[in-house]
Amino acid sequence: MPFAVSAGQIRTSCPTLTTAWMYPGLAETLRQELLLYSIDVQIYLPVTMYTPGYEEENKTKPELTLKIEESDDGLTAEKAAEGLYEGIVPVTLTFFQFWD
Repeated sequence: MPFAVSAGQIRTSCPTLTTAWMYPGLAETLRQELLLYSIDVQIYLPVTMYTPGYEEENKTKPELTLKIEESDDGLTAEKAAEGLYEGIVPVTLTFFQFWD
Protein backbone atom coordinates (compact mmCIF):
# COMPACT_ATOMS: atom_id res chain seq x y z
CA MET A 1 0.00 0.00 0.00
CA PRO A 2 1.48 3.36 -1.00
CA PHE A 3 2.32 6.11 1.41
CA ALA A 4 2.49 9.43 -0.39
CA VAL A 5 4.54 12.46 0.56
CA SER A 6 3.69 15.75 -1.09
CA ALA A 7 5.94 18.70 -0.48
CA GLY A 8 4.53 21.35 -2.77
CA GLN A 9 7.11 23.53 -4.43
CA ILE A 10 10.74 22.97 -3.49
CA ARG A 11 13.32 25.51 -4.55
CA THR A 12 16.79 24.19 -5.34
CA SER A 13 18.88 27.28 -4.71
CA CYS A 14 21.99 26.69 -2.58
CA PRO A 15 20.50 27.63 0.83
CA THR A 16 17.58 25.25 0.35
CA LEU A 17 19.39 22.42 -1.43
CA THR A 18 19.60 20.25 1.68
CA THR A 19 15.90 20.80 2.33
CA ALA A 20 15.10 19.83 -1.26
CA TRP A 21 16.91 16.51 -0.81
CA MET A 22 15.23 15.90 2.54
CA TYR A 23 11.90 14.80 1.02
CA PRO A 24 13.27 12.23 -1.46
CA GLY A 25 15.62 11.00 1.27
CA LEU A 26 12.75 10.58 3.71
CA ALA A 27 10.66 8.74 1.10
CA GLU A 28 13.55 6.42 0.21
CA THR A 29 14.30 5.69 3.87
CA LEU A 30 10.64 4.90 4.54
CA ARG A 31 10.48 2.76 1.40
CA GLN A 32 13.43 0.65 2.49
CA GLU A 33 12.19 0.29 6.06
CA LEU A 34 8.66 -0.65 5.03
CA LEU A 35 9.54 -3.16 2.28
CA LEU A 36 9.59 -5.83 4.97
CA TYR A 37 5.88 -5.19 5.54
CA SER A 38 4.97 -5.00 1.82
CA ILE A 39 4.22 -1.29 2.12
CA ASP A 40 5.03 0.81 -0.93
CA VAL A 41 6.17 4.41 -0.44
CA GLN A 42 5.82 7.02 -3.17
CA ILE A 43 6.70 10.70 -3.25
CA TYR A 44 4.86 13.34 -5.25
CA LEU A 45 6.65 16.65 -5.87
CA PRO A 46 4.82 18.90 -8.34
CA VAL A 47 7.17 21.62 -9.57
CA THR A 48 4.85 24.63 -9.62
CA MET A 49 1.62 24.92 -7.68
CA TYR A 50 -0.48 28.03 -8.15
CA THR A 51 -1.21 29.05 -4.57
CA PRO A 52 -1.25 32.37 -2.67
CA GLY A 53 2.24 31.49 -1.41
CA TYR A 54 3.46 31.07 -4.98
CA GLU A 55 2.11 34.48 -5.93
CA GLU A 56 3.88 36.01 -2.93
CA GLU A 57 7.12 34.22 -3.82
CA ASN A 58 7.01 35.61 -7.35
CA LYS A 59 7.12 39.16 -5.99
CA THR A 60 10.75 38.69 -4.90
CA LYS A 61 11.88 36.04 -7.38
CA PRO A 62 14.80 37.04 -9.65
CA GLU A 63 13.85 38.00 -13.20
CA LEU A 64 15.95 35.19 -14.66
CA THR A 65 14.07 32.61 -12.59
CA LEU A 66 10.73 34.05 -13.71
CA LYS A 67 11.91 33.79 -17.33
CA ILE A 68 12.93 30.14 -16.85
CA GLU A 69 9.59 29.29 -15.23
CA GLU A 70 7.35 31.12 -17.72
CA SER A 71 6.81 28.00 -19.85
CA ASP A 72 6.07 25.81 -16.82
CA ASP A 73 2.53 24.43 -16.80
CA GLY A 74 1.83 24.63 -13.09
CA LEU A 75 -0.98 23.00 -11.16
CA THR A 76 -3.61 24.25 -8.82
CA ALA A 77 -3.65 22.56 -5.43
CA GLU A 78 -6.84 20.75 -6.47
CA LYS A 79 -5.26 19.38 -9.69
CA ALA A 80 -2.16 18.27 -7.77
CA ALA A 81 -4.36 16.46 -5.23
CA GLU A 82 -6.26 14.74 -8.06
CA GLY A 83 -2.99 13.59 -9.62
CA LEU A 84 -1.75 12.28 -6.30
CA TYR A 85 -5.02 10.49 -5.64
CA GLU A 86 -5.10 8.88 -9.10
CA GLY A 87 -1.63 7.50 -8.45
CA ILE A 88 -2.74 5.64 -5.33
CA VAL A 89 -6.37 4.69 -6.07
CA PRO A 90 -5.88 1.00 -6.94
CA VAL A 91 -4.75 0.24 -3.38
CA THR A 92 -6.17 -2.39 -1.09
CA LEU A 93 -5.68 -1.48 2.54
CA THR A 94 -5.12 -4.28 5.02
CA PHE A 95 -4.61 -3.64 8.70
CA PHE A 96 -3.09 -6.15 11.08
CA GLN A 97 -3.34 -6.25 14.86
CA PHE A 98 -0.07 -7.45 16.37
CA TRP A 99 -1.12 -7.33 20.02
CA ASP A 100 -3.66 -9.15 22.18
